[in-house]
Amino acid sequence: MNTPQKVSLLLGICTVMVILLCLLPEREEEPSVVAIEVGPGKVELPEMLELSVVAAEPRDAVKALCGIIGDGSSAVRLAAAHALLTDLTASEYELILKHVLRTPKPEGMYYRAWHAVFNDTLNALVRAQAEPIQALPGDLRGIMQDAERHVVIRDYALQHLMAYAEFRMGAGERLALIDSIWPNVQEGGHSLPGSYLLALLHTPDVEGWPSKAETAQRAWELLQNEQTHILSRITALQTCGQLGDSRALPLALQIAADSKAHMTLRTAAIATIGNLGAANEVAYLTDLNQQVPPRLQVAVKAALSRLKKG
Repeated sequence: MNTPQKVSLLLGICTVMVILLCLLPEREEEPSVVAIEVGPGKVELPEMLELSVVAAEPRDAVKALCGIIGDGSSAVRLAAAHALLTDLTASEYELILKHVLRTPKPEGMYYRAWHAVFNDTLNALVRAQAEPIQALPGDLRGIMQDAERHVVIRDYALQHLMAYAEFRMGAGERLALIDSIWPNVQEGGHSLPGSYLLALLHTPDVEGWPSKAETAQRAWELLQNEQTHILSRITALQTCGQLGDSRALPLALQIAADSKAHMTLRTAAIATIGNLGAANEVAYLTDLNQQVPPRLQVAVKAALSRLKKG
């Protein structure tokens, strides 16, 4: 993947995250302790506590994470997640499964803080363990399919499941998992199909990973379906554009000109025109630039620049 594609992908991830946060219902006023990305990765913390404040022994990190010792605050739990040892026992994993992965948000804790705890715990379980936790894929799949769980939790579960497939599975097992969860992802709706596509898109050249053609086909199926949630439809459109699927161009032209379409979907459509269009789309974009608001004019100019260079 070249540098412009990487930049475009990162912008797509940021866009999806911003929309996701905007579309979630306002449950409560929250502080500024938030995950800075949706998916596997680090989170930004105000001040990382030293685990020694609440746990005398390194193995006690599991108990602190689970709220068995310490005050159970998000700061303590986050510190514990970052201090988990790399050789967790089966019983320790069962504690984490019971008190973190399968439990609702603790009373009195803000949603974003709990999501950060969940995300960082999965980072430790998926990436940091010396040996893969064999039960983890099935448990993550169960969380992803649980419609009673918060959509952000389900999204994290999916993305970490895809990371587990990438880093911890062999080619045959990896492909079987990725193919088998696709119907579950589609049924889950909301941001899940889009997160699935992003995981496929950002991991090229991995044995046992779906081909670009297969990824583009799944994106096209989502894009055509008007019942697809706006978050996933945006990602599907971006994926088609980045993978060069010309079937998306007529629809991108239609969405870009639709003043009633979601602004971010129109932005994605304009970017897709820049990726898929030819010289004859220059006139279309030049005319469109006179009709759209300033926010979209930035996207139009970027698309025109790509077309003129191509």
